[in-house]
Amino acid sequence: MTRGGDEATDPDFFVSYTGGDRAWAEWIAWVLEDADYRVVIQAWDFRAGAHFVEEVQQATARATRTVAVLSAAYLESAFTAPEWQEAWRADPSGQARKLLVFRIEQCPRPGLLAQVVMVDLFGIRKDVARRAVLAAAAGRRGKPATEPDFPGGPAGTEVAVGAPVFPPDLPAMWNVPARLANFVGRESLLTQIHDRLAATGSVAVTVLEGMGGVGKTALAVEYIHRYADAFDRVGWVPAEQPELVGGYLAGLASMVGLSQDAEPAAVVAAWARRPRSLLVFDNADDPETVKTIKGLRPSPGAGRLLVTSRRRGFTALGATVTVPLLPRAEAMRILTDRFPALDPTVADQICDLLGDLPLAVEQAAGYLDQTGTPPEEYAELLAKYLGDMLAEGEVADRPGVTVAVLWELSVRRLRDECPAAVELLELWALCAPETIPLDLFGDPAGFDDGPLKNAAASRAVWAHTVGALVGYSLARRDQDTVDVHRLVQATTRHRLPSDRQKAHTATLLRLFRANLPGDVARNPQVWPRWRALLPHVRTVLDRGGDSAGDDSAWLCDRAAVYLRQEGQFALAIPLSQRALAEWTLVLGPNHPDTLTSCNNLADAYRAAGRLKEAIGLHERTLAVREKVRGPNHPDTLASRNNLANAYQEAGRLKEAISLHERTLTDRKRVLGADAPETLASCNNLANAYQEAGRHDDAIRLHKQTLADRERIRGPNHLETLASHNNLANAYQTAGRLKEAIGLYERTLTDRERVLGADDPDTLASRNNLANAYQAAGRHDDAIHLHQRTLTDRERILGPNHPRTLASRNNIVNAYQAAGRHDDAIGLYERTLTDRAQLQGPNHPRTLTARNNLANAYQAAGRHDDAIHLHQQTLTDRERILGADDPDTLASRSNLADAYRTAGRLNDAIRLYERTLTDRAQLQGPNHPRTLTTRNNLASAYRAAGRLKEAIGLYERTLTDRVQLQGPNHPTTLTARNNLANAYQAAGQHDDAIHLHQQTLTDRERLQGTDDPGTQAARHNLANAYQAAGRLDDAIHLYQQTLTDRERLQGTDDPGTQAARHNLANAYQAAGRLDDAIHLYERTLTDSVRVNGPDHTFTVMVRDNLAATKHRGPSAGNPTRPTDNPDRP
Repeated sequence: MTRGGDEATDPDFFVSYTGGDRAWAEWIAWVLEDADYRVVIQAWDFRAGAHFVEEVQQATARATRTVAVLSAAYLESAFTAPEWQEAWRADPSGQARKLLVFRIEQCPRPGLLAQVVMVDLFGIRKDVARRAVLAAAAGRRGKPATEPDFPGGPAGTEVAVGAPVFPPDLPAMWNVPARLANFVGRESLLTQIHDRLAATGSVAVTVLEGMGGVGKTALAVEYIHRYADAFDRVGWVPAEQPELVGGYLAGLASMVGLSQDAEPAAVVAAWARRPRSLLVFDNADDPETVKTIKGLRPSPGAGRLLVTSRRRGFTALGATVTVPLLPRAEAMRILTDRFPALDPTVADQICDLLGDLPLAVEQAAGYLDQTGTPPEEYAELLAKYLGDMLAEGEVADRPGVTVAVLWELSVRRLRDECPAAVELLELWALCAPETIPLDLFGDPAGFDDGPLKNAAASRAVWAHTVGALVGYSLARRDQDTVDVHRLVQATTRHRLPSDRQKAHTATLLRLFRANLPGDVARNPQVWPRWRALLPHVRTVLDRGGDSAGDDSAWLCDRAAVYLRQEGQFALAIPLSQRALAEWTLVLGPNHPDTLTSCNNLADAYRAAGRLKEAIGLHERTLAVREKVRGPNHPDTLASRNNLANAYQEAGRLKEAISLHERTLTDRKRVLGADAPETLASCNNLANAYQEAGRHDDAIRLHKQTLADRERIRGPNHLETLASHNNLANAYQTAGRLKEAIGLYERTLTDRERVLGADDPDTLASRNNLANAYQAAGRHDDAIHLHQRTLTDRERILGPNHPRTLASRNNIVNAYQAAGRHDDAIGLYERTLTDRAQLQGPNHPRTLTARNNLANAYQAAGRHDDAIHLHQQTLTDRERILGADDPDTLASRSNLADAYRTAGRLNDAIRLYERTLTDRAQLQGPNHPRTLTTRNNLASAYRAAGRLKEAIGLYERTLTDRVQLQGPNHPTTLTARNNLANAYQAAGQHDDAIHLHQQTLTDRERLQGTDDPGTQAARHNLANAYQAAGRLDDAIHLYQQTLTDRERLQGTDDPGTQAARHNLANAYQAAGRLDDAIHLYERTLTDSVRVNGPDHTFTVMVRDNLAATKHRGPSAGNPTRPTDNPDRP
């Protein structure tokens, strides 16, 4: 802090500055301490490891005065203002001269600083500046003792060795480029370079390596100008052409006392011996230049050597610093600093398309500036015409250099040195800008005759070929993969003649087919390979255009099947369509492969919910196979099975069951009872029975299938484990929850043992067990398992996989079933935020997330929030997807539901009527969703008192359900329940009771006494008894329902709360007021705790309790009992 003074004495000055002005700050501090002032400055006095803010606080508190080193950067810094403001606060009038301001460049004098008399140190000689600093410190008049020198005269005398360089006294520079006007970022790299070059003990050699255009030269130039005070001389040697290096070194000889005819090695050695010297070789890319520089490696000394090169292999010369692409934020600054009004989203898009390559982004800025093209339009041009646009635009600091020609010289050299490397680069250029597995190119048989085929035949030659591209920084290798920058790819493609590109595309398709397994469906072991190569497969298929071929068709078909496993139906369907078109063209419409492709496209339609198209294709495929292959051919039987599955999914259960039964019979006869296909048919028929409500038949068939698979395939076979799972599901559907849970637990244990904890089927078992726990009222167990499944699916399948999204939905359902509405809403809110950030506000998945959040708001009684979100989602889906899209129809129906729940019945009816018309027209009058919409419209009519219309719709819906799905299907039972409710509302009590009794009897027979549907039927029959005045019967059933729900679902379950509330209503109606009040009070306490004080149900219970306390035994009518939801 002082020279020869007491360290404990308070300092006279604290020097406040920003990092870029360190040279000025140190010079000022030196001048002051040379005059025996005590000074604190960060560069000298802040201890390593100390807290920066604490050091500043101590310095400002102890120093008598503060020196502010003022520049534009100082004014912009967030850290410097508190330092000078502390001095101002202590001396606002300036009488004690607590704040001295030295201005080191032309810059504004803002705010309070404008009131302080400043001293300008720029534009004057060093000795004049020194006198000015000392005069300001002493408070003297600043008139010199002698006449001032003429402005612009020579600098003052040299300072002593070791003293800081006066900042305007730049080192002697030879051929160094001017500082770049728009340099951004790279702070850590600049520090790293300086640390390497500051190494002591010998000549410090540092090599900046990286791909062309990454900014190695710009980084070297910025380093020289930023750290100019560290050097007395800097020499710059352009090294692109080896024959000119000697001439440049001759020009540098005089700076180190040698004649121009000195040998280059002698010149480099002389520079190396001089302290504070820096010699730069820029763009040392040519192999001869590399050899020259390595031959000129200086002997030990105090000088410094900096090399920039695209080539690798300098590690023997010195430390190597790899210059990476710019981070996205810094790349965007190149654009936004020059165009402040530029939308950051557009800037991000441009940088993404240009791969954050600094030269390319600078070129883009030049193009925007020179042409006035709107940035949005420029981004569209890049996306569509990247190869053409790379030649457009100029970089101010590098005239004539564009990305289009950036790598031409490297490729020309490679063509002479290693032709196979150029051919390999051309293949890589046709791939996606993603990591490329090197083993894709390992088999020589995949290549046409030529250099690359020969190289692939030898491991040593192959390693040299890949290494040549890595050596020129045209690719980056990481173990067994390579990455090629998207602009290297684009410029390489742009140079390719069309015939050569076509040949390379055919080679890549051949290689993909040879490297990708065809057995994709339900085979997770092969999915990682497909996941790694799929981006390249899709890209190369796109580049191949409309050219049809066997390899292309096979890849389209298999890629579509893989995408179906990943739930990416929007990507799968176009590939399946292309596969079918190509095989039809190449093989003919009746070829087996063409028919298989037709079947796969139908499966893709079915998985995407496009059932009408799926059924049409399956029917067509079945007809052709029956004609061409015969009715008993295995392919024909497979088509009949697939058509039955499509009928089943469309709700056409009678047709589905008939086809499944016929297929099972034929497969037993043709293939045998023990054939895997026969067992699959048995399983599929059981599923159809189950969906039709024929639970006993379903369980019988599932048991038979399980026994046969255990006997034939073994207890640990995947299909056997699937049968365990399916039987458990049948038990659950039939209400036999205890048996279902036991079998689910066993299946999960077996799958974890056989398949592993991360297998998709294991995760499905865990999910199914969680659902069974939830149905049994074991909410904590269900939530725990759902949370674990969600975590694992996000890790294994990714956050956007349909099964991951299903897990997120399931855990929300579990939260809601447990009354944890806040948790449900929080999860959906996070999901919506993530979707909007990752995929944008208009992406279909973002709209789905918003729809789900609206449903959660609705379940929590936040009707206004739900309606607002549903309205927003419907508007966006109509705009983005169209008015007739299935998701748009779903949004319209959901908004109608929200209106109905909130009591806005006219709005609900209007939307339901429009949705019903659209669905009947688009999906057919008997489609399951059409029937659901008709049911919901009837429910709205009933709530609005339009009972005649409601009953008519309910009766028609029930008739259609019986005809399409059978009398025992769950939705048929729901339709009968809803019609009974309408009869009850219309005062037709006998009809209502008759239907409710019939529904309860059927549910007990089909689903068991403990099934939630059975409990709801018992609850609704109790309502009907109460409405008919049969209070003893009603109370008996309510008590039974409440006991069962408490046992099965827990006391906090919403259904349990509703049952307790309705029993209280019945007590009230029967005049048992004390019993009613007791139950109301308990229900209110639980609802406030579980649902919150403002929830709709809480408010209703509170009102009923108040009314019951207010009335006497002969008071008016009881509150209307809560009803079962009408929606199936």
